[in-house]
Amino acid sequence: LIAAQGMQDEGCRAWVLMSIAPHLPENVLDAVRTMQDETSQGWVLTAVASHLPEKTLIAAHNIQNEDTRAEVLNTIAPYVPEQTLVSAREIQCKKRRVKLLAIVASLLPEGKRNILRQEVLAAVRDISGETVRTLALIEIIPYLPEAALETVQEIANDWDRMA
Repeated sequence: LIAAQGMQDEGCRAWVLMSIAPHLPENVLDAVRTMQDETSQGWVLTAVASHLPEKTLIAAHNIQNEDTRAEVLNTIAPYVPEQTLVSAREIQCKKRRVKLLAIVASLLPEGKRNILRQEVLAAVRDISGETVRTLALIEIIPYLPEAALETVQEIANDWDRMA
């Protein structure tokens, strides 16, 4: 850990911290706070997520880069889905938000899951660009039940009619 903290290259430091995260998660989480590069922070936080999900979620809030924050939240979601839901709704990029909400929905109890899935599908309908909407659909399909695939097809068909 001391050797990693002395490294100037944050990418290299991140790799070392990721390798020791399972053994010293608290120490690694402390070390992340000293890093400037948010991509490197994100890598390390994903390695710590399964060991300290609540603390990782708090640390993720400090990441300004939305892509990096969303990736960390994707990793945290299986451990603290209800807490991740609040953060997921704060993601501004519709495609990233939709994917994260779909992941969280798949982890919630039945009633909440169905409500959130409706929110996810409505959010996909609101995506204006064909390419972005298509990519969002592709990313959420693995998290949807077979019954929802008909709605996915309707969304795709709606786009065809609009084009």
